[in-house]
Amino acid sequence: MKKRSYFFVLMSVFILIAAMLSCSNPIGGNTADSYQDNGANDLTSLNSLRGNVRIVGMENAEGCDVIIEKQVAGGKSASVFGKINKNIATEALIENSVFNVVTDNLGNFSYSGLPNGVYTVTVKKESTLGAIVTGIVLDENKKTRAVVDLDIVLTATGRLSGQVTLEGLTTNLYGSFVYAEGTSYIAATDGAGNFELKDIPVGTYNLVFYHEGYLSFLKTAVIINAAVDNPVGAVNLIKKSNNTYLSGITFSNGTLDPVFNKYTTLYDLNLATTVSSITLTPTVEDTNSTIKVNGIDVVSGLASQAISLSTGKNIITIDVISQTGNFRSYNIVYGEDCVSIVWKGNLAVAPLSPQLNWAYYNTVDKKSYIYNGSSWSVMAESGLDGLSGANGTDGQDGANGQDGISIVWKGNLAVSPLNPQLNWAYYNTVDKKSYIYNGSSWSVMAESGLDGLSGTDGTDGQDNTAYMFVVFFNSNGATTPASFSIKVVRSPASTVGTLPSPPQKTNYTFAGWFTGINGIGTELKEDTTVTADMELYAKWTLNYSITYNLNEGVNHPSNPDLYTVETSVITFATPTRINYTFDGWYDNSGLSGTAVTTIPLGSTGNKEFWAKWIINTYTVTFESNGGSVVSADVIEHGSLVTKPSDPTLSGFEFIGWYKESGLTTQWNFTVDTVTAATTLYAKWGMTLAESKTMISVNSTGHPATLQGREVTLSPFTMGKYEVTYLLWYTVKEWATSNSYTFQNTGMEGSVTGGGSWPNYTNVGVAPTVASSEPVTMVSWRDSIVWSNAYSEMNSLTPCYKTSGGAVIKDSRDANAAVVDAAVLNLSANGYRLPTEAEWEYA
Repeated sequence: MKKRSYFFVLMSVFILIAAMLSCSNPIGGNTADSYQDNGANDLTSLNSLRGNVRIVGMENAEGCDVIIEKQVAGGKSASVFGKINKNIATEALIENSVFNVVTDNLGNFSYSGLPNGVYTVTVKKESTLGAIVTGIVLDENKKTRAVVDLDIVLTATGRLSGQVTLEGLTTNLYGSFVYAEGTSYIAATDGAGNFELKDIPVGTYNLVFYHEGYLSFLKTAVIINAAVDNPVGAVNLIKKSNNTYLSGITFSNGTLDPVFNKYTTLYDLNLATTVSSITLTPTVEDTNSTIKVNGIDVVSGLASQAISLSTGKNIITIDVISQTGNFRSYNIVYGEDCVSIVWKGNLAVAPLSPQLNWAYYNTVDKKSYIYNGSSWSVMAESGLDGLSGANGTDGQDGANGQDGISIVWKGNLAVSPLNPQLNWAYYNTVDKKSYIYNGSSWSVMAESGLDGLSGTDGTDGQDNTAYMFVVFFNSNGATTPASFSIKVVRSPASTVGTLPSPPQKTNYTFAGWFTGINGIGTELKEDTTVTADMELYAKWTLNYSITYNLNEGVNHPSNPDLYTVETSVITFATPTRINYTFDGWYDNSGLSGTAVTTIPLGSTGNKEFWAKWIINTYTVTFESNGGSVVSADVIEHGSLVTKPSDPTLSGFEFIGWYKESGLTTQWNFTVDTVTAATTLYAKWGMTLAESKTMISVNSTGHPATLQGREVTLSPFTMGKYEVTYLLWYTVKEWATSNSYTFQNTGMEGSVTGGGSWPNYTNVGVAPTVASSEPVTMVSWRDSIVWSNAYSEMNSLTPCYKTSGGAVIKDSRDANAAVVDAAVLNLSANGYRLPTEAEWEYA
């Protein structure tokens, strides 16, 4: 019984193997209409940008680099702005304005969470294909999602070359920039002023020529043709003026002290008559410079708006801004550091019902007082008596007067003020007396007590405690001035306190506030005591630029663009480039010599470095699926694979190499490129016997058919060898993942089943060394279902269907009635079992 069953199974399989009909109709894959979001920034923003990239004449737009850049200023993309303006703030701006994604296998890309703004999208495929889309506006309104869809077609690229010359220079023409307006394409000039912009998509562009300190030049409608050099010739840039000097200042009333000199920036203004307002007329030395008076624009040579004058100190600031943006401030002070008081005379007690700024000398405690609105404050104090001497003689009391007089208090001085006016008053720190000017001479107003005859000297009287000092902060040629330029120090404060935010100057680093120009004198800090009006100057340390030629890479954000002679050792971080490995920074474009890793402390001069890259390589492995061994190959990223010699497998015909183990998509050696470690899988078909056509079958003396019967057969192709277990297993695995079900899963012909019939333990297991032997332990129902699966796996039309036209996919006993009633479609091009006549003829 066991033998007969085994023979039946083996015979059924043999018939199946020997009689499959071949076909070769390919089927194409479907293109998914979807976008994969492969990038995200600030998800609190609702802006998204997505698109599809196509390459004319090619099916594969996978792996294209997509750079999304915000346009930040005057036609400059973020990367161009950062290349020209190198500082920490710019680095932070670029980090939040440049975004990178890569297209998926369908050429789609997407990026979410983009800030509001106008964007440029640049797409690159290697170095020969590219595209640019500018002026993309993203502006979410907090209610709806701002989504922009792009359809981008890559075109060929070209290059552009030319020269930039600089007025006044014939050598060392480094550092000019040329960029295509609104894009990320930018180039720097070499020592001869030459430049080259590479790999620009064909089209028409506006070129901007820029050099720090020179007037920019715009060249419009420059055409880029594919695969050739497009020269634009030489462009000469005119130097900007750096002059920040005034040539003179005149006033509607009064004169300056000292006399005007363009190098002096702090003056006193002496008025000829008392007025409530004045105008001034400043004149610049260079007509390209601009003027602001107290922040309001004034035309050189024309009068300013009227400037009101109030009691106390008045400060007028004249700012001169050069064509390069440098900055110089002239400060003019009018008024005195004083308050008007009402003198009440020498009294033993304080006056009754005092009013603000009443003052008197107390004959009891030998002190002068001033009323501050709520209490009496000491204004001057007589010296103390000596320790062992007799009491000092009291100062002479002043007569009590009914009506005080208004005086102008000049403070504590060693000598009397020059050019006194009626009722000016001051305290003499030498003879310890307070004086008042009566119109012709100085009269004693209060006198400190005399020291005892034999005692030690008495302590000096306390100075007037009411004061106000003005500190001027001169930004000293800054491009951007400090946050404020004047700080008033009033009693009881004695230090300047909070300093202004530092100014900025192109190519320099701020190094503190000093009493002299260029760091000469004393540095003023927050806790420095202020004892008089003073002017401070910003100290600048020269910056040196660091230029990185990334050769299509992306720099690490920690690599600085500037350094000074005092900068600590700079150790370079590693940049990145998609599909390449970084191999060091070099100080020459030829990438020769030793790689540079640091800039040591104490270095000087501008630096320029070039990134060296090694393209990534990947191993391509060939899985022969039981066939002869094919050696692996190592392929550069984006390159084609050289087709190896076809492997061989006894009893099978090699069909081709496929991308998946399921043998769905065939690898095209003329189009498909390698972008990662790849395994290709061999697909095998049965070796087919020669086609035969039989109109009638008869043989002399030995009839090949039953007597009286003739059969006419159409041409057919029959398998020459049995179906191996490897082929059975490969199709069965594909089938079970595509809605097929089997009663029996098969077994290798010579492998011991294990267990007992029919429940062997080795059925359906993965192929072993006996994989090329015929499959056993399957029924004819399994063979019919397997034939349908093999047909569909090879994109052929299945031959066995139900009476209702459905493909039969289930060979289980529960579906036996459906399989047994199968309808055979002989016109279908799929695999099937042979008919009786075909079998007899074979």
